[in-house]
Amino acid sequence: MKQSFVKGAIILAISTIFCKIIGAVYRIPLTSILGAQGIGIYYIIFPVYAFVITFVSNSYTLSISRMVSSAVAEKDEYLARKILHASLFLLFFISSIFCIAIVLGARLISSLQGFENAYSCYFAIAPAI
Repeated sequence: MKQSFVKGAIILAISTIFCKIIGAVYRIPLTSILGAQGIGIYYIIFPVYAFVITFVSNSYTLSISRMVSSAVAEKDEYLARKILHASLFLLFFISSIFCIAIVLGARLISSLQGFENAYSCYFAIAPAI
């Protein structure tokens, strides 16, 4: 048990470092492709997108994985599949609600941020949610 925990912690740490490096490296070509105004719009839009993605993906995945692993541990594959399918439907529904909210509130969000011209960018990121 202890050895598998340490191995899992090491894998998680290495993958986190790798993701941070990728996150830092992609911004260099992104800056040269988008230019100053494009990066400015990106930095206005991205916090809203990151908040919604964090809310949708992180708040439910731990509980879903715990329920599925509990059902698998009890050797109830039907229940595990049922939980998985129900959770996928729930996450799709919640994501769709946020997508519609961002599309409908794009002008309001962009005006609250002080950059009314960025509203069309919210239309572009909404399907990614």
